[in-house]
Amino acid sequence: LGYGAHMTSLVRTASGPYRIEDSLTLRQIEALFRESADIKGVHGVSVHTSVIDLPNRYDLMICVEMERESLRLFDDSEIHLKWKAGYAQYLESKTIFDCD
Repeated sequence: LGYGAHMTSLVRTASGPYRIEDSLTLRQIEALFRESADIKGVHGVSVHTSVIDLPNRYDLMICVEMERESLRLFDDSEIHLKWKAGYAQYLESKTIFDCD
């Protein structure tokens, strides 16, 4: 073009099928999952973001500490159903660890 230019900001409003209006902030995710602490046998919830940008790393980890017997209660909870209905379609991949 022959003309110089510069950019002072850039906001990505979509990436593939993902749109900014469908996204949640980290605080909104934390607030949603924090409600699961009211479920019997759930001992804690923590949300962690990745500290490194590598293709073999996940962007977000949601840890729900619970007793084995509480898994069914969590799976049937309003929180989990809301998360699945509203946001599961946007997950690129997920890993579930069931451990003691």
